[in-house]
Amino acid sequence: EVPVKQLALAFHQTYGVDEDFTGKRGRRINVSGYRFAVRAFIPRIAYATTLLHRSHEPADPTTADAIEMEKQAAALDTENNWQAYRRKAGIGTYVLAAVLFIMPKVGPLKLVAVKGPTEATEADYMHSVAVSTAALRLSLARFTPTDSNRENGQPGALTGSSLNRELGTNSGAVQDCPADPHHPLPNRDLDTGYVVKPGGYSLTDSTYAKLLHLLTREPSRPIPPGIKLDIQAYYSNPDAPITTKKDPRVWAQVQADLATLSGIETSPEPDAYPTYEQKANCPASPRAATSLNHEHFTTFSTDPGIVAPDVCIG
Repeated sequence: EVPVKQLALAFHQTYGVDEDFTGKRGRRINVSGYRFAVRAFIPRIAYATTLLHRSHEPADPTTADAIEMEKQAAALDTENNWQAYRRKAGIGTYVLAAVLFIMPKVGPLKLVAVKGPTEATEADYMHSVAVSTAALRLSLARFTPTDSNRENGQPGALTGSSLNRELGTNSGAVQDCPADPHHPLPNRDLDTGYVVKPGGYSLTDSTYAKLLHLLTREPSRPIPPGIKLDIQAYYSNPDAPITTKKDPRVWAQVQADLATLSGIETSPEPDAYPTYEQKANCPASPRAATSLNHEHFTTFSTDPGIVAPDVCIG
């Protein structure tokens, strides 16, 4: 379990909002309820749904991506002893499946009316998993000394170019270096999968407006520098097709809040943690990197909006 204090700190550094995550009455986030949902309720519903539809699912693809993912899953299965956690469906799961089968599929229960993918869609999905896994491996390698990578059986020089060749993707699918050296992870909308941009998704526009208003309610209270820069960048183009503009009252409030935000002081940057790189083929960093064991040593701030020198593998 992630310690609640660590979760609260990360939440503040990311959004500039304080939340104790204790689950007390009146709080926005109930940690105990969340844990019950993700550990018991949702898995049980998913298991029951699988029992209802397993005979209608297409066969697993036999593509190179699918074979590689199955190989990696089997290795992790053995390493982490997943067999000890496997359980056959009990009477409760079968009863739940029967209830879900009988009940009309309206409202939230529409999600139970699963429509299985086609074989082509399944193959595309496995390819996306392979690309995502490769990108994650590359990102994690930036935070792992190369000696540790070798001890764990990881390649000593993991590169985005080699992963793209291995996966048969275009040259930009997995990148050696972050597009923006100050933001190693793209700020993606998890609903659409696209990088966040003003006007790209109405819910993103409304969320930015709500967060901006929340942060400016106490102008005397410093906020993390990353979130201030991010919000100002989001609203920097006055011609952006932000959907909030359709409501004159809300848009006027946004303009007033932006003026307030510009005068709010920022808190000190959090302590940085080290990352490692094997080869300096990324653009030059505005800050000098020091040498550590003949590797380039750089730092990333724990504030997701403030990142120090760019890091690169390869």
